[in-house]
Amino acid sequence: EDKKIAAAAMAEAKQKAAEERKVAAEAAKEAKRKAAEERKAAAAEAKQKAAEAKQKAAEERKAAAEAAAEAKRKQAEQKRSDSAKQAQQAMQKAKPGQTISLFGFGAPKPTSAPTAKPVRPSAATRKVSAAPRGVPTISKWEQNRDGSIVGLITGSPSFQDGEAITTSPITSDAIGGVVVQTTSGSRYFLEEQSKAQAKSAAGLFGLFGGSAASGEPTASGQKTPGEIKTEAEAKRRATEEKKAAAAAAAEAKRKAAAQQAGERRRMAEEKRVTASNARKAEQAMKNAKPGATIPISFLGFGKPQPEKEEKSQKPARAVAPRGVPTIRKWRQNKDGSIVGSITGSPNFKEGEVVTTSPITGDAIGGTVVETSSRSRYFLEEQTKEQANIFEEFFGLFGGGPAGK
Repeated sequence: EDKKIAAAAMAEAKQKAAEERKVAAEAAKEAKRKAAEERKAAAAEAKQKAAEAKQKAAEERKAAAEAAAEAKRKQAEQKRSDSAKQAQQAMQKAKPGQTISLFGFGAPKPTSAPTAKPVRPSAATRKVSAAPRGVPTISKWEQNRDGSIVGLITGSPSFQDGEAITTSPITSDAIGGVVVQTTSGSRYFLEEQSKAQAKSAAGLFGLFGGSAASGEPTASGQKTPGEIKTEAEAKRRATEEKKAAAAAAAEAKRKAAAQQAGERRRMAEEKRVTASNARKAEQAMKNAKPGATIPISFLGFGKPQPEKEEKSQKPARAVAPRGVPTIRKWRQNKDGSIVGSITGSPNFKEGEVVTTSPITGDAIGGTVVETSSRSRYFLEEQTKEQANIFEEFFGLFGGGPAGK
């Protein structure tokens, strides 16, 4: 009869182990699914942040371009206004009856110089009738002492037609009807002009103190320093946001992997404890003396024997407060911990054998005890006979898995 009971206990233990493995596999599958969802969410968030950063960079570039255009327009208006004021002041200071040349007033008189020999244009500076396609034209021009060209520009995407500019020094002779190149690499077509037109141009720019827009004009498609700085800052921000999104995705992946590893360790521990208890039960059956009685029902297998009803009515038994797990069939270990079958706990199955941390007070049935880790449990009341049986049982199997 004992062997039959032991065989039934072993079969029940195997079935319970199989169920635990199934539950553990489902938990691992659920953890894997959650990890995949977290990775997907992190990737979507990173993509959205990158798109927002790109849009923000485009908006900043557009705003910088508009600000640069507005600043250039205001600068041109200011210089035209200053030129008009200078002309008005010159008219007011002129003596009565004095003739004022619009193009020669205020310009330094040209010093006499020996007639230069005519320069024969080379193949690189051969005259053409009109400006090549895409090359701006400078009319009413003159060459400054530093080799730069001052005049009125047309056909340039960077300036308004007729705006006065001063180029960088050119690398060849200033000859009308040819294309010249500046030291910065910009190319311009110098419009042909007569000697009188050249003299008028000298007087005009001498009167107004040079060009309205000094410095090398911005070439077509060339960005201003402010635009370049804004674009670089936008790219830097986009790169930082991409790095942050990648770091967040990596962190989510790491947490998911850690969660899966913890779940695998927990399942392995449960499997080890179950196998250990099964081996102990089998060994106990083998070592049992003929006729010995072993309380198999306390392992959680089979149905416990119903207690005989007492003739006299017993007082009402204490019950666990709401939310406090109950430990039944318990005993206290030498280190002060409690081992028994737990119910009403969200962390363990109903009837699972656990071992708590050492408690801080006395182990008395029908009371709530608190462990050193601040967990609270209700110890079910039990008779002296039951306490002795549980003492013998848990001494035989070494208690349940450690719990808190």
